[in-house]
Amino acid sequence: MLSRTPQVEPITGRAGRQPTTGVVHAPTDPDGVTLARTIDEELALAAAQQLVLALGAKEGSEVARRTPQRMVEALTQMLTVEPWSFTTFPNTRGQHELVVVRAIPFTSLCEHHVLPFQGTAHVGYLPAERLPGLSKIARTVQTFARGLQVQEDLGQEIAAFLTERLACAGVAVVLTATHACMSCRGVRVSGTSTITLATRGLLSHDNALLDRFLTLCSLPAANLPDSTETNGDLL
Repeated sequence: MLSRTPQVEPITGRAGRQPTTGVVHAPTDPDGVTLARTIDEELALAAAQQLVLALGAKEGSEVARRTPQRMVEALTQMLTVEPWSFTTFPNTRGQHELVVVRAIPFTSLCEHHVLPFQGTAHVGYLPAERLPGLSKIARTVQTFARGLQVQEDLGQEIAAFLTERLACAGVAVVLTATHACMSCRGVRVSGTSTITLATRGLLSHDNALLDRFLTLCSLPAANLPDSTETNGDLL
């Protein structure tokens, strides 16, 4: 799924440009990782036009003429990752205690219904020889969220990526999300959330360490926005 590459081409085919096939990309530095995914916007637009008509839009109407382009642009935006670099720094002071970055917001797309699921991520890691910029943890979550997938896979992808890039002793990822495919269709229940846990290294088999991570995730969130304050209560 992941392949190292020093350089990738940016995606094209946005509004005002000729639709084409582009690569959805992540970091572009030599240490970067590219998500090997393509979006053929020309093909997507043709399919969207047929879908809108099949769903009952009147041919020649405003919906039939303009909605397909807007649909493709919206989905392309939700699936496209802007270039960034996963920078790290030497662990000169020998930091070895658990580091936790809490309440990282994300939005992704359910691969079963192409409906959004969104929530927050709590990510913890045990430092090794190098430390990441804290913003890179959030970037990692949001990068892997840009895909058609299920929540369980998303957490595992984030954990695997950070374990590889940091060469650290352990990683844990908790995702709490609400799913439109549950609230808008099927069972049609609102107010429910799904929690998944992905662990690597010591955090996979050291229960005391995992308990410490979960406790740090659930500390009072007095300084966090209201939308994230309830997430810790679920852990």
